[in-house]
Amino acid sequence: MSSRRYDVGGSGGSAHISAANFTGAGRIDAYGTSSIRNYYPGSGGRIAVYAQQNDFTGSYNTALSMSTYRPSASGTTYVTSSEEEVGILVIDNAGHFPYRAGTYIRGAGTHTIECVESLGAGKWRLDIDCQSKEYESAYATAPWFDSQEQPERSLVGRLVDIDTSDESNALLTVIANTGTSIIVQTNQDLTGYRGSQLQGVIQLKGISILNSAKVDFGNNRVQILQEQYIEIDPNTEVALGAANPLFADKLTASGANIVWH
Repeated sequence: MSSRRYDVGGSGGSAHISAANFTGAGRIDAYGTSSIRNYYPGSGGRIAVYAQQNDFTGSYNTALSMSTYRPSASGTTYVTSSEEEVGILVIDNAGHFPYRAGTYIRGAGTHTIECVESLGAGKWRLDIDCQSKEYESAYATAPWFDSQEQPERSLVGRLVDIDTSDESNALLTVIANTGTSIIVQTNQDLTGYRGSQLQGVIQLKGISILNSAKVDFGNNRVQILQEQYIEIDPNTEVALGAANPLFADKLTASGANIVWH
């Protein structure tokens, strides 16, 4: 695919593969295209592979390998065995540090819970802006995309910690959300969590941040579960809200530029 625009290239799109067995070689590409002037290339796309048996020996490519005047951000490759298992996330920018914004990984971010409402059947609504409609909202723009209006950009399936002051607190999964509230399901009584700080959690089996990649996890906490699947190049930049001790130690030792929100 080539860009028809003079200054700006097209973005990489996406590829979603779900299979019991995934084999073969070759390339899977979801990278942006350069512009006619080789000026502003499009950012990389997203590749997701869900395979119980993965024997693919080829390559995943989510960044334009050619040099451009102002390089764009890489896309992502996510590989796991099933929808229920956390996988490995790869951000590889092919050696070209992004000119402006990097690769953004969406989560709930960090907010104070203002209202807690039981919906019955173990479902709870946690609202970060429960002011009456008579008053101006604290959020000029809602921080989240409504799961009914834009399900593909919502928080459904994302993890949250509803009290960051309690390290023993169990993580909950968002089952629905509006622009300023989330719904979770648990047998626990959440009434007492009003005023607690909620934080999005991005949990992965492993992560690779490579070749001048620049990634921003926002105000979310990143938890990496297995040390052998962590790889961070020193010529990269990682921005995040918090990290579990294993990942925090790896970040410090990597030599990468770490930005704590």
